[in-house]
Amino acid sequence: MFLTHTLRDIQPKCLVSNSFQVFSARGILNTPWLGRLIIAVRNQLGESMRQPLAVAAILFSCALLSACPDLMPLNSASPSYIKNVTSYKEGSDGIIVYIVLADSSGAMTTASGTLDMTISETKHKYSYPSGMSERTSKLFSMHVPVWRSSFIETKVGRGAFEHDVILLSLGRITYSSFDATPKEMTGKISVEFKTEGGKVIKGEDTILF
Repeated sequence: MFLTHTLRDIQPKCLVSNSFQVFSARGILNTPWLGRLIIAVRNQLGESMRQPLAVAAILFSCALLSACPDLMPLNSASPSYIKNVTSYKEGSDGIIVYIVLADSSGAMTTASGTLDMTISETKHKYSYPSGMSERTSKLFSMHVPVWRSSFIETKVGRGAFEHDVILLSLGRITYSSFDATPKEMTGKISVEFKTEGGKVIKGEDTILF
């Protein structure tokens, strides 16, 4: 699709380390340093003090998560399809590419696996009496491993079009890294994502060079 917005820099929504994890339904806080501290204190207290401490830990965790939404884990449901492949020019000599995965309900999700991306262009030529013909040339390709932790939640778009997304950024790709210089005004980006379970999902986008 043609892009009318750019990807913004990721800004943390709180000053708390993202190493925090959400506490379990049993009330056990899995935060690396805070969890160990609570357990150590509880071991030094009598049984009568352990229950209030556990309740205090849960209340503190709830307040922490309310103040810092970034601590909530991203959706980890298995992806069903590629929701978006988005690309746009970044500077005069490169493009930015990112993808969004979706689960079977349509919700944005994350996954580990491998990703293959190809950028190509198609030249259309008319000749008499053969008529219209076309030739597709590959300009760039990449194969990269992907981890669930590579996905980020951020905002894209501007003004009324701004919205939250969970995306995997493939970074800025310069034309100098292409195998061939683009000669057409537009090209196509094809993406193939293979999950750890072996499922292959595909997506594509039209790009302006």
